[in-house]
Amino acid sequence: MVLSTLRRLFYKHRYIGNAVFYTCLLTSADFVCQKMQFGMLANYDWERTGRMATMGFFYYGPVSTFVYNNLDKLLPGTGAKVVFKKLLFDQFVFTCVSTCIFYVGISLLERKSWTETKTELRKKFLPTYAASFMVWPTAQAINFAVVPAAYRVVYISTIGFFWIIGLSYLKSKSELPYMLKVIEELTKETNERPEIKLTS
Repeated sequence: MVLSTLRRLFYKHRYIGNAVFYTCLLTSADFVCQKMQFGMLANYDWERTGRMATMGFFYYGPVSTFVYNNLDKLLPGTGAKVVFKKLLFDQFVFTCVSTCIFYVGISLLERKSWTETKTELRKKFLPTYAASFMVWPTAQAINFAVVPAAYRVVYISTIGFFWIIGLSYLKSKSELPYMLKVIEELTKETNERPEIKLTS
């Protein structure tokens, strides 16, 4: 009964079903993250969880459904070349854009100024995006090659649960973890220019 209801939900109402699923996913991931950070519920930030849930319902659920549904139509099949093309799109377009939208979206929901939002994005985007290469290429290769289209958002969301815990943690911290600080130092932009000394 429950299984047949879920099938109807994801086949007939994929956008609504996946929006609800992603809302639950981001809510639970942030809950776990905050419990790991703070321990006691007395320190729990419910507004932070609300912001994550908002991103899940209005962005991750519907947008992921739209992208993966149309990706299957544009690149049908599960052959090696097709999977490789999908991986390139997913990692270099969709993951890149979604990382930006996550930081910008949450910052705007926090009512931060545009200057504060850009500063945080400039600091955290490249380290976060670099870290995504350790998770998503392998996960998506399995996703595109094996998982049925109707369940791909659910599959990737399950893996994404742990990724979102990391995103929630990074968004809440002013300082990056050590390994991501190394990436930041290697990739950060600088306006400093070498001094040119003129000699007579």
